[in-house]
Amino acid sequence: GMSELGTLPLGVTNGSWPGAIDNCGRIVGTSIGNTPGTPSTLRAFLWQEGVMLDLGAKPGVWSGALATSDKDVVVGWSDVTPGESMMRAFATRIRCGTVPDGGLIDLGSLGGSWSQATAVNDKGQVVGTTSFRLPSGSVIGVPFSRDARGDMIDLPLLSGATFGSALALNERGAVVGSCLNTRGAVTERAALWRRTHAGWSITELGSFVGTTRNVPTAIDEQERVVGYASLDGNDWHAYLWSEGEFYALDELLETPSPIRIARTGGVNRRGDIAAAGYNELGEYRAFLLLRVR
Repeated sequence: GMSELGTLPLGVTNGSWPGAIDNCGRIVGTSIGNTPGTPSTLRAFLWQEGVMLDLGAKPGVWSGALATSDKDVVVGWSDVTPGESMMRAFATRIRCGTVPDGGLIDLGSLGGSWSQATAVNDKGQVVGTTSFRLPSGSVIGVPFSRDARGDMIDLPLLSGATFGSALALNERGAVVGSCLNTRGAVTERAALWRRTHAGWSITELGSFVGTTRNVPTAIDEQERVVGYASLDGNDWHAYLWSEGEFYALDELLETPSPIRIARTGGVNRRGDIAAAGYNELGEYRAFLLLRVR
């Protein structure tokens, strides 16, 4: 069945959204509170056994939890200074059935002052986006990978890109994300990064037919990627990418009624996909796509 997780008591009106779920059945995410006349409050939460726990913020007052591993590590972001938009990536450890072992750990950045952690695997590898100071002194946003020892490095951008984000990774350490070009017409291209003996390689996944914006959301152990793409940033269409080919998820479905899948979440080892889209009545709903062959 479906259960409501609730919210943290942060304001007169409150809301919440999930980031990830682990093998203990715990869910991490972000709760928001609004009170008339004051700024909104955002806080990372851990939900377990019907109770939502505030994970706090460091060093500011806003935070959000985006991902968790089966080794009890939670990652996300926390603001740097109350009232400012700068953020820093954080990690914390929470064992099944317990409260956090400690506070939020600042994962740092690669020059500048901001970063955000978006995914973590069971080996302790964390990926996300960070400010990166160029030799000229200017700062851009680049994808990063941080290993269990704490070494953070920037991942290469696709040619022509001015900003990059690492969005997901698998247990083998392959990373997917997007590279954005904001000069002129905005384009967003999906990228796959792999670790090699010489460093990190980058491969462009290609273009989903008729689109200029491509956002991958997950990658499995066979390097199958799910994501969604759009021409104008409004009308999104979900896809599966495998061995260099794109497949529209709508066309892979075996359903008695037409369904249009617009966005994807995660993909598991079996190939099942969490997604969202429109049912036969045009209502926007969450879907679980079960792999049958």
